Amino acid sequence: MNKLLKIALSTTSLVGLCLMALVVQAGSWDNFKLRYFHLTAYLHNQDQEITDLQKQNLNPAKSTRINLTELLNGGPPKDGIPSIDNPKFDTAQTTPFSKTETVIGVVINGEAKAYPFGVMNWHELVNDTVGGVNVSVSYCPLCDTIVASNRSNTTYGVTGNFDKVCL
Repeated sequence: MNKLLKIALSTTSLVGLCLMALVVQAGSWDNFKLRYFHLTAYLHNQDQEITDLQKQNLNPAKSTRINLTELLNGGPPKDGIPSIDNPKFDTAQTTPFSKTETVIGVVINGEAKAYPFGVMNWHELVNDTVGGVNVSVSYCPLCDTIVASNRSNTTYGVTGNFDKVCL
């Protein structure tokens, strides 16, 4: 029993050290999660969104404009990359971001908001209200595309899937 305990502790320590080395190599825990998502992708049910629709008696094949068989696993599961909902903003004078920070700018009904690329690169999706209009601002770092759209009363999230590697 004592020998078995030593083997278990040694194995756990080795796995822990390897994980720590990967995190250090990636630069941070957040970088690790994005860089090595394929290590845990098999634990996530990538079909969860379709299952959720089927529980509501909705047929995804009849209500989509894309061929669902062409969806590719993007790695993180549904909402594995958290959206930012109703973000708080600083003024131009109090923001911690530099004046040269690259941003995604949205102006509606005279109200302007700026979403820093550094933030969008990690979250990819913001549900916000600009100029009295509920908007969704989406950025895909893989294909470098930006989409801002009227989301009405819907709150969007990240699916974890790709359609032909496009936003």
